[in-house]
Amino acid sequence: MKDFDLRKYLSEGRLLKENKPTVDKLKQDILDLIPMNEQDSAQEVRDVMLDIINQIGDDVEKLTQLKKAMAITSNKNLLTVDFLNKFIKSEYGQRLVSDKTSITPTRKNSKDLRLDKVEALEDLTDDHFKTKGTLGIFKWLLEKILNSGEEIETINQYLDLTSNPDNLIKASDLKGTGNIDSLINPTLVKNPIYQSIKSPLFNLNGKGIGKGEALLIVYSSNSGEAPSKQGDVIIDGEYFEVKNSDSGGSIDSGIDSKKKLNIDNINAEFISDLGVSKDQIELMNTQKGGKRNKGTKMIFNHPSVSEYLTPENLQSYFTKLYGSSDGLDESDIISLSQEVYSNKDQSNKSIARLIFPYVYKLYKSKKNFNGLILLNSQGEFMMVEGDILPQGVEVSDWVLSTGGNNQSLPPGYINLKF
Repeated sequence: MKDFDLRKYLSEGRLLKENKPTVDKLKQDILDLIPMNEQDSAQEVRDVMLDIINQIGDDVEKLTQLKKAMAITSNKNLLTVDFLNKFIKSEYGQRLVSDKTSITPTRKNSKDLRLDKVEALEDLTDDHFKTKGTLGIFKWLLEKILNSGEEIETINQYLDLTSNPDNLIKASDLKGTGNIDSLINPTLVKNPIYQSIKSPLFNLNGKGIGKGEALLIVYSSNSGEAPSKQGDVIIDGEYFEVKNSDSGGSIDSGIDSKKKLNIDNINAEFISDLGVSKDQIELMNTQKGGKRNKGTKMIFNHPSVSEYLTPENLQSYFTKLYGSSDGLDESDIISLSQEVYSNKDQSNKSIARLIFPYVYKLYKSKKNFNGLILLNSQGEFMMVEGDILPQGVEVSDWVLSTGGNNQSLPPGYINLKF
């Protein structure tokens, strides 16, 4: 019989508080939880448990935690001497019997404790959660489960269902639009823990993990954090870029050599070469309220610019913006320039939808992912499978100036709003 891993249900002391009974009653309650089993006699297990209790002493808080731990254990598998010996040698067990009154991890050993949390969710980590970038998800998820207030049966059901890839999102199912609920085992979706943490899990983000990524990592088959420069998450061996559709996202050319490109100067020089005066350039970059833009933006349909545009001078402009050894090739530059020229009287946002396939081509090649997933906190998703923006996705900005921009992205990136 496989020993039950107690750490799976422990959150390093952060268990639900309850009324503190007397020390003697707590100790007796713990002993009363010892079940019968075939491997060891009840007395053998009782003797080991008594030794653990004696090491803890009369610390009510720690005894209360031990009682909760034993209650959970006896609901899973029968206690064995071997299990208790392993438990007391574990870092969690050692903190229980420590002379220190607090078992809150210190900064000195916090790294080791975080690694313990990977082991604590052993069942869930067989097929995903394999990288250091997901350690924060372990800690958060474990605390939410243990502090959910749900019955042990509900907790066990959640862990069992979530640990089985057959119950989770398959990469092949991520097509078109929908809600991830429809791609997950209905019993898991109905579990109160799933319902209560779905939106908070979406908003969980930190170093290397953006909004929405944790939600997909937890509820996808064979999933985890994608390797560097291969998107955000991996599901069934496929790599996906994830954009938070609640607040939008950006795609860019990914050309590192362009990050320091002074596009304001390029715009001013290009527009000036068209025959536009400095005063007209100032005017086209002045807002209705009279406030001057921080940068000099290229506005294709502005009367001072539109009439002088040609496919040839646009090729020169876009070569500076998107061309290079690792950028768009000449044929793409020519095609892009013709698209803009044919639609030069439209707004920049409208033109940006036509430009999207070219920028997305570069973005995808640099990020090296299979597909782009747009996701919101309700679990509604939209899959960008080709290179055309789906209906319902808007361009909020095509960044053709650097004034006021504090993002470390090459100019010419596109902000999307979903």
